This record gives sequence, structure tokens and C-alpha cells, in this order.
Amino acid sequence: MSKEKKRPLTDKVSAKCSPRVAYQIRARLTLFTTADQETTLAAAREAINTWTRSRQTRLGQDIVPNQIIKVLQVDGVYDVALDMPAKKVLQAHEWAECTAIDVTIAGVSDG
Repeated sequence: MSKEKKRPLTDKVSAKCSPRVAYQIRARLTLFTTADQETTLAAAREAINTWTRSRQTRLGQDIVPNQIIKVLQVDGVYDVALDMPAKKVLQAHEWAECTAIDVTIAGVSDG
């Protein structure tokens, strides 16, 4: 070490990988009878795909079923039955990865 700057000469930096928490989404949508089924299903799938991709880039993002239901409530959706996932609280150093998404139409309703 010099008098001007005090720095240790033997720093060793080590990095750890953040643990991955895998989950799947399985949801059944009930649509309004007036909704176009193909368009509504495509919009719901696009919304959930965008949501899962954005969350994979951040650590400590909990898996909250109510948030997933909210994302799937696009125009034309009357109700969402979420079969998976269950609520999971992640540690600050963990990251969630959605490994599969299955969104289907369960039926229609007049509302």
C-alpha cells in the first residue's frame, strides 16, 4: 500500500448466481358472449407473455396470483380461473422464471 491511496493488494471478487424459482401459469378464461374469442385469447396471451418477460429481469419479484389475474383481464374477459401458480414469496436474491403458460377459454357468459 502507498501513503496516497490505501488499497489492499489481494482483493478477491467472487460472484454468485442468483437462484431461479421456476413456475407455470395455467388459466381458464370465461369471455363475454359479445367478445371475439380469437382476438381476446390472443390479447390475454400477449399480455401475460409481456408481463412474465419483464419480471424475469428483476430479483425478488414475488409470484402473486391476483397480479396474474389482473394482467389476464383484457377487454372481453368476464372471469379468470387461475389453476397455477400458488402465491410464492421470493427472497431478495432470487428470480422467478415462468417455464410454461397455458391460457385457454373455459366458456362464455352474458355478464
